[in-house]
Amino acid sequence: GNKTFGTIDTDGFYRAPAIVPSPAEVQICAKVKKAANNTLWATVLFEEKKPNYKILSQWGEKVYQPNHFREPHSICLEKDGTILLADMQAARVFRFSQKGKLIGEIGKGSGSKKGYFDKPRDVAVDSIGNIFVSDQKNGRPRIQVFDKEGNFVRDFAAEGSGPGEIIRPHGIACAGQKVVATDVQNHRTNVYEHSGKFIKALKWLDSDTDKLESPHGIGTDPNHDVFVSDYLGTVHKFTLDGQHLFSFVNKNHKTGSAFIHSMCCDHWGNVYLMVRGIKGFEGTFEQSEDRTYYIVKYNNHGDFICSVQLPEKDHQNVHAAVDSQGEIFVIFQGSEEMGVKVLGTE
Repeated sequence: GNKTFGTIDTDGFYRAPAIVPSPAEVQICAKVKKAANNTLWATVLFEEKKPNYKILSQWGEKVYQPNHFREPHSICLEKDGTILLADMQAARVFRFSQKGKLIGEIGKGSGSKKGYFDKPRDVAVDSIGNIFVSDQKNGRPRIQVFDKEGNFVRDFAAEGSGPGEIIRPHGIACAGQKVVATDVQNHRTNVYEHSGKFIKALKWLDSDTDKLESPHGIGTDPNHDVFVSDYLGTVHKFTLDGQHLFSFVNKNHKTGSAFIHSMCCDHWGNVYLMVRGIKGFEGTFEQSEDRTYYIVKYNNHGDFICSVQLPEKDHQNVHAAVDSQGEIFVIFQGSEEMGVKVLGTE
């Protein structure tokens, strides 16, 4: 370590810096050779100064006079920081610069044939730039794959409730050479080979009858562990081979109720939940009957770090992605405006 962020001695004892760093959050990373999870994290928070996110920039369109957007639903970042944004009602996946300039589109636009979109829900990028899109096509739901130029490559996952089949795909993420996708209607999360070959479904317990209630969001960390968020308020952590490690943010929280629409992870293994609710989740939520959203941040072990309230009311959807600097790119859709906000710490 150093004097700015603190030091760790040979016994593993952390000594905090004399001056609280900015942001007031230190990520400690350890590499363990020959371990199943060879990257371990710990989070240091400072009581006198909590992490404080503010809006750095934003861009978008008026709801009553849209140019490209109709109902932006999900966002992800490519390696170079380019934004991919899936719009469910426009039936398109757009590519934007971080300043909001339209660069192009993925696929061929709205339609039912291969390479076209019906209701794209989520988008993810693998380590070599291939793009995966979960599409709730009316005739047949599917997962479509495109190369980094946006050209159609293949699709996979037949409609149904059999092994590897899908009915209502929602969240999608990449983990090495695997693809993981939540299926709300089938109450499960499927793991596929990069080619689309089905491997297994992630289950909460070792029983064929145990299901996730309403899995929506999904994210993976650098160890390729998988986080699955249930819309009704629980997050589960799995290994990629299906071992259930633990759950956190349990539903029926004593201090209130909340609903998790989506989630994402950063390269430190932190988890960001897009939450709408009334109090709870170890954060301070204002009681409200409107659709106020919060971004609630946890570390890789499920420990609460902080929460951020988004200013707009009556949100339709919220989704986020985090870049290598820890800045959060958030889709917002309020009653008057919709677009992307960029949040960072002071």
